[in-house]
Amino acid sequence: MLHNFHIDLNNTTNSPIPPSPLSRSKRLTDVQKFEEVLKVMGDHRLTLGMFLEILFRKPHIKGVDPRSPSHRKFVSNFLSGSTDKGSTPVKIIDMIFHHPDGMPPTGHSERGAFYSQDIPWQELKYSQPALATWAMKVVEKEMAHEGERLTSPESGLQV
Repeated sequence: MLHNFHIDLNNTTNSPIPPSPLSRSKRLTDVQKFEEVLKVMGDHRLTLGMFLEILFRKPHIKGVDPRSPSHRKFVSNFLSGSTDKGSTPVKIIDMIFHHPDGMPPTGHSERGAFYSQDIPWQELKYSQPALATWAMKVVEKEMAHEGERLTSPESGLQV
């Protein structure tokens, strides 16, 4: 069930939907707002992973952006660092990387999978080894590209 966040306190629009009890009460804290969002997600059986995949899915499908204007604006503002609360993508990734729930427990097979050469990052479940392996692969790919560029005939450097 979606919550009605109707905010016309005086019902001047003659809407048949009465104002939400939330709109009549004092302002909600950020934590209270967050808990409301989690409740709606739970009511709709939408996991955090599903939500984030939908939120950050590549926007253009055959040249058409199927996202709503508000979806586009939320993602664009966040990814460009234009949010007013100081949350940036790198700050969130750092929080995920250092979160204690992202560390495999002692004895778990992924505990030794940090910067893995053998296990693709997509197959790792815990965020810490997965992100460490992903970051290593990004750097590895960039170094290979840079090495090719530096040793190309156009660079003038010949080995």
